[in-house]
Amino acid sequence: MTHLPVVLDNGTGFIKCGYAGSHFPTTAFQTAVGRPILRSGQKHATTKELKDIMRGDETNEIGHLLEMKYPIANGVIRDMDEMCLLWDYTFHEKLGIDPKNHDLMLSEIPMFSTRHRSKLYETMFERYGFQSIQSAAQGILSLYSNGLDTGVAVECGEGVIHCTPIFEGYAVPKANKRVDIGGRNITEFLVRLMQRRGYSFNKSSDFETVRVMKEMFCYAACDPALEKTLALETTTLEKTFTLPDGSICRIGQERFEATEALFQPHLMGVESEGLSHQVWNCIQAADVDLRARLYEHVVLSGGSTMFPGLSSRLERDMKEFFVERAVRGDRSKLGRFKLRIEDSPRRKYMVYLGASTLATLKDSAPDSWMTKHEWEEAGESGVRARFGV
Repeated sequence: MTHLPVVLDNGTGFIKCGYAGSHFPTTAFQTAVGRPILRSGQKHATTKELKDIMRGDETNEIGHLLEMKYPIANGVIRDMDEMCLLWDYTFHEKLGIDPKNHDLMLSEIPMFSTRHRSKLYETMFERYGFQSIQSAAQGILSLYSNGLDTGVAVECGEGVIHCTPIFEGYAVPKANKRVDIGGRNITEFLVRLMQRRGYSFNKSSDFETVRVMKEMFCYAACDPALEKTLALETTTLEKTFTLPDGSICRIGQERFEATEALFQPHLMGVESEGLSHQVWNCIQAADVDLRARLYEHVVLSGGSTMFPGLSSRLERDMKEFFVERAVRGDRSKLGRFKLRIEDSPRRKYMVYLGASTLATLKDSAPDSWMTKHEWEEAGESGVRARFGV
């Protein structure tokens, strides 16, 4: 029996896993491990069994009863032991497979260090026993899933934003842009904004509650000044949310203020350029003769690009940059600017879909896969020789 390669996308926020050729992940759950906590004076009304360790989607709806740990930060695994708990859960319980019978396709963030890659390969070969492994940059996979080989992949996930210009299937390393902010930072910022409003979100378990609020209510403002006026002079933006203890909280202008930090990171104390500047600068850093083709395919990918209005805001900012910096304020030339922001409804799983497609081509490009035998022969030096420093 032929076993399909397994596709694994280890995201800062969510793990997506399935099989080569599939159109959607077989399983997708939060990259989180929870352990029960007991607080006096609190009622724990839940029918779900609390185990010593709750993994992934087992933490759903009971996050307020758990001390949560997130083993991946900014796209890099920080706690391998906790991560192995999640992989055990993925391979053995969710997929129900014996990894020794499968190949493995992995995604990785741009500028991924050889040290981290080697540790990942070591775990997958020696702990799980996969037959062979291939890994590819998330940006390239995002473009593959859209049927493109040239464009800019704008990956905005839970822990990192990176913009990767890609020409004919190859990344342009000198033009890569990365900033370590993402959905988790937006959630933390929303916690602070809600505290200013008078709500007490101080426990680690409250983080999950605010994350749900963010996904339900937050959006990207195309014109922040106009939205601010709307929030101050009307109650249009006011929404209510029922907290786990049954009380009601209200959220208003925080709905767009939290998301605005993606475009103006200084709002949450991060010294960095925002998303729109990153995209513009990464294209400008590419060779002049490539730029027109890159502007024509700006591909959004990742869960934090799912905010309503984000693609419209990015398009507006990019056009403003063109008028200010390229044609010196002459708006009559804006028609020459061929910009296309591609925001597929599937963009939350874009990297997984690209990896799924690439994994089906194993038979036509066997040399791109590192076998377990090669690992046993060369170890980390083999990974270094294959990918470079």
